[in-house]
Amino acid sequence: MSPSKQNKQTDYPTNENQDPITRYTELHGEPTWEDVEQECESWQLAADIARENRNEGNAIVKKYIDKRKEIQVQLRSFLDKVDQFQNKRNEANEKVKRIKEERAEAVENMKKLRGKEEETELNEAEKKRLEGYIASQDEYHVMVQKMSAEAQKYHNDMQETRSEVYLLRQTHNNTHKKVVRQREIADQHHHDFILFVSEYQRIIDSNSKVEADDEKDTSWIVSEDEADSVIAIVKEYYTDIGEEDHLVEIYLDEGRIVIETYHPGKLIGKKGVKIKSLVEMFDLPPKIEITKVA
Repeated sequence: MSPSKQNKQTDYPTNENQDPITRYTELHGEPTWEDVEQECESWQLAADIARENRNEGNAIVKKYIDKRKEIQVQLRSFLDKVDQFQNKRNEANEKVKRIKEERAEAVENMKKLRGKEEETELNEAEKKRLEGYIASQDEYHVMVQKMSAEAQKYHNDMQETRSEVYLLRQTHNNTHKKVVRQREIADQHHHDFILFVSEYQRIIDSNSKVEADDEKDTSWIVSEDEADSVIAIVKEYYTDIGEEDHLVEIYLDEGRIVIETYHPGKLIGKKGVKIKSLVEMFDLPPKIEITKVA
């Protein structure tokens, strides 16, 4: 079965050490390749699909990251507002506290003057102070009511903003979970891409090596009969010049004729004439190895 775009996502991460065939089968079904060419095309297509899915996954991750950043900006703004409302509420409560303390002091002074008034007549200054204390009670009451209402308003604003913060944090957490999940999916596709590309490259390299081995030139390999003829000629040559003892060894080794001699120059001759004549005589490439023996 060949890869198709419909095999876009899976709900489990890829094991980095997973067998390529197993992973391919999980995503695209049992392979039915008839030759190496079809197999290579399938691996390449599977890698292309994984790469495209990875890129799409990364784009989704970026979208959620951008959304998460926007929420973080909103959160900071709302948290600043919470602090502002809390500070203003606390300031209003402090004013209420001070006004109540002033009112309590005025009430205490008023009681003292009234107590004195019951025993003796107050002078004009004391009468004015008493009237002032009595009148201030209404003023203090109005101020307490006003500042208490202001403190309550800031408290309500703070609580309302905290509710907004709570909802935003929930949205932020959900968005963060989506970032993590989508990143896992994108990473999964990336692992698939690496897995399939590596398998594709392995087959290409393996096939190239096989082709190279098939094309390797083996025409230089000497048969045993050809080697025997060359060996006989070389031995005869040394006998003719009366230097049989200069030829130490001559043998066939992995398709090459190896000649070990004390004086290789005599066998080679000027510009390799002797070797060339042997090659031409037996229609062989120059794969006769001559080794000087000390």
